[in-house]
Amino acid sequence: MDTLNEIQGRRCFITGGRGFIGKSLIKKLTTLGAKVSAPSKSEMDITHSLKVNQEVQIAQPEILFHLAATSVVDVSNPLSTHDINVAGTSNLISAVKSLKNPPIVILMGSGFEYKTQESPLVETDPLESQNAYGLSKISAAQEARRLGQGLSINWIRLFNSYGPDDVPSRLLPYIVNQARAGLPIEVTDGGQIRDFTFVDDVAEGLIRLALSAKNSTAWEDINMGSGQPICLKDYIELIKQILAEFNIVADIRYGAKSYRPGEAMNMTPDITRLQKKLGWRPSTPIKEGVRNTVQFILSTTK
Repeated sequence: MDTLNEIQGRRCFITGGRGFIGKSLIKKLTTLGAKVSAPSKSEMDITHSLKVNQEVQIAQPEILFHLAATSVVDVSNPLSTHDINVAGTSNLISAVKSLKNPPIVILMGSGFEYKTQESPLVETDPLESQNAYGLSKISAAQEARRLGQGLSINWIRLFNSYGPDDVPSRLLPYIVNQARAGLPIEVTDGGQIRDFTFVDDVAEGLIRLALSAKNSTAWEDINMGSGQPICLKDYIELIKQILAEFNIVADIRYGAKSYRPGEAMNMTPDITRLQKKLGWRPSTPIKEGVRNTVQFILSTTK
């Protein structure tokens, strides 16, 4: 029997369930027969500790998936970023630790936590983020680790993800929407090296990690990525090629945008720890994932 089937009937509590990855995770859990509780932000603001504690006590989760966070592109308000990413995470850890039977905890970190380097990043590499989002995730991990002693916690450093239902401002939806409207697509020279993981693979990986942690009472940092780095220009050209299959011409303007100040040219994960822990790795080929995403956008966006 596939390990995934062990999630059937398990009480799963999800924050950020209306988000990009959250939607995919809820769909996967529901299909597998898990009992899912995923309060919206209006139902449970994670910055309000009393409400968080109340919802957690009602749900009595066996597994907590904490995905709620400010976006990497939406960190203009440092206080809000801290409240959501750091204080919100601390509120959840405090709430689940008070339960008679605390759950397995899966927390979402980020590849942006790492200090820039040219080789693939491993979990023991230095943390020294160059942006506010990454810094908030480093602080969130420190607080969660301090408060969560004795709990089974996996801190997942996710790198780039993509797929259906992604926000329009992200690169793939931006290219598709500009191209179908006949508008120029302004990008950098595309020299960055990145690792893209299809969203359904991210969801499956989170479930597998939760199930693998059932006998653990320790903290573990784990990189999540496809393990297949790609030059951003090649990624853009792949999107352009697939759009052509739908008779849509993508007018790519390389160099129209400058690289961001301090932008890492190579940001890719070493996923050895993930593979050894699970005997699994993300399996969706990038061409298949991009085609599925392009088809989704074209079928749902006017």
